[in-house]
Amino acid sequence: MCLYTTQKVPKIAGEDIICYKVLEICNPEWNLESSRKRKSEKPVLMSYFHSDFKWNMDKRYRSKLVIIQRHVVTCFDSYNYLVSNAFHSYQTLETAKLFCRYISYQSDMEPCAIVRCIIPKGAKYCEGMHSDGNDGYASNQIIMKEIVGSKELYPDFDFDKYPYKQGQLLLVSDPFFQDGYILRVTNVIPLDCDTVRLNVGSTHYDTDINGIPVLSTVRIQIYNNQETK
Repeated sequence: MCLYTTQKVPKIAGEDIICYKVLEICNPEWNLESSRKRKSEKPVLMSYFHSDFKWNMDKRYRSKLVIIQRHVVTCFDSYNYLVSNAFHSYQTLETAKLFCRYISYQSDMEPCAIVRCIIPKGAKYCEGMHSDGNDGYASNQIIMKEIVGSKELYPDFDFDKYPYKQGQLLLVSDPFFQDGYILRVTNVIPLDCDTVRLNVGSTHYDTDINGIPVLSTVRIQIYNNQETK
């Protein structure tokens, strides 16, 4: 992801700046059926765009911050500069949620986590707009602080009422494959107060608040009453 900016030189943070990153969250308990083996029992946070990069909480990460002048301007016409090397983040929780929702459409992606971070005092940073059209930062330092919980992300949604939980095993079947498939819930993303995007395996279904798919003939049920890990 790139950051487009009007800044020719970076700013210096006079105090810690709160920002948000959207990361891939990998839980080893969700991958027991796959060939991937994980040593840690804790969720592993990884970058979507640099799949070998793992993040740790409370560690100060450092990088170069390179600002490049744009000679061919085809979009974001008022932004004359581009930040390439740096840590990219979103300015608000709402814009991070928009990107997380976008990721939920990608069937080959792992579930996403929104992490509250800080650009520490004294770090170099630029403000601007990411290539997805949302306001963001690019900085030469960043610290992961905490994973933002679902109830903070969607305060008006009753997660206790919704029957399916992240990490749960579900039996998904339809008229053509009545035996069904056993799939893992990777994400539960409320789209509004009545519709929920349920990511299972490598696909997703839009369901109502009771977990019943809308505009689909599939049948979904909890597999063997397994509790969420």
